[in-house]
Parts: sequence; structure tokens; C-alpha cells
Amino acid sequence: MENKKEKALVKQDINFLEYPNWALSRWGGRKEIVIKKEKGLYKFRTANDRLPDRVDKTILYYLIRSLGEKNFNRRKIKTTRYRMTEDIFGGRSQYGYKRVIEGLERWTDVSVSFEGIFYKGDGYTTRIFHIIDNVKLNKKTGELTINLDDYYLEWLKASQYYRMIDYKEFRKFKKDISARLYEIFKAQPLPWKIEARNLAEKLTLGQKYPSYIVRKVEQGIKELNKKTDLKIKFSHDKNERKETICVFSL
Repeated sequence: MENKKEKALVKQDINFLEYPNWALSRWGGRKEIVIKKEKGLYKFRTANDRLPDRVDKTILYYLIRSLGEKNFNRRKIKTTRYRMTEDIFGGRSQYGYKRVIEGLERWTDVSVSFEGIFYKGDGYTTRIFHIIDNVKLNKKTGELTINLDDYYLEWLKASQYYRMIDYKEFRKFKKDISARLYEIFKAQPLPWKIEARNLAEKLTLGQKYPSYIVRKVEQGIKELNKKTDLKIKFSHDKNERKETICVFSL
């Protein structure tokens, strides 16, 4: 299955690409992401001790890919933690078994709220939902039963405002920021200009110093260009208010 490129594609609504639903691991102590927009508010919160990170997002893409192969006509996944560990981490290990369960727990603990800013092609709406409803693990057999949120899957299935994420490409990244930039550029037309602090918000970078933001973005773009077919040019300049403007083009 992995050797067919088309089987690696995962449908993702653009709203879930534009607004982050995982945090860079350096800022793992965060328990919420809040982004204020002119039309409304985005909130991503967890009851866990930390927000999902890049590995957790890889786990979620794995689940969406599995359901997408059945055209999202079911919300229940029956598998084993051994199978998931092999597919996601390339082999069985105690770390992998533990990490799969940890990731599923984190997605069960989150809530997502788009207050007046969920774009569906013809206007904006408010959406409040979860990602995973519940998980059952049989410790003796390793069997896993995972139920994803009905509303989340229904919106994903019906979405006409989406991009396809290459799951195999996403797994290649070693840097969190490269993975997050990959998601952003799947949705964002180029050329694109954005103030550095606004970009940091999209990236979930905790630092607001423009020099730090620029340095991290340069590192991410370097890996992104190396490991994908994307060839993004990045530069930066100052505007009349002395703000750092990040510029991306092909």
C-alpha cells in the first residue's frame, strides 16, 4: 500500500491547514491556541497536559487516510496498536506502542472552536467539535477500536474547500516547523506577504522576536525544499512601520 503514491494522499479541509491544530514541540507546555481575527475567533484547547505535536498530527493523518479510503462512510477504525506502530514508525517497539496510545489520548482530549470564521466556500460559519470521541484498547491482544467525531468526519467528507496532504511527505520531516510550513503552503497561494508576528501565530512559535522567527522559517524552508517537490523562495524586509515582512514566492 505504501508504494502507491495515490494511497498516501489525505483529504484535509483548508480551515484545518490555515489554523493550527497542533503545536511545535518546543512549546509543548501550551494547553491552548487562540487566534483572534476580524470576523471571529479560533480556539484549540486540550484537557491533556499538552497540545498535540507533529507526531500526534502524523497519527491523525494516518487515521483520516484510513477512513478516506472508505470515502468516510464509517467513523470507527478497528486495528491493533502493533499495526499502527509498524505503519507510522516503521517497526514495532515499546516506544511506538506507548506513543500511539499517547497520541490517541491527546486527540481525545482536544476541543476545536471556529467562532464565525469557518470558511466553506460561500461564507463563514461557527463550528465547535472534537476530533476523537473514544478509544478502546485490549491490552491482551493489542486490539484498538477508535471512534472519530461524527461532525468532524462529516464536514471533512462534504468539504469542497480542501487540499490533499501527502502523508508520506509529511512523515519525512525532522523539523516541526517544516511540517507546519508544508501544511500552510498547501492552502496558501503564492506569492504571499505576511508580518512576521502573524506568521509566528500560524506556526505556533512562542517567540515573537522577528530575528528568531526569520531564522526558524529559513531552517524550515530549507528542509521543505529538500524533502518535497515544493521550491519556495523566502525573503524578508521592513515596512514603513519597521515591522518585519516575510515574503514567499515560487
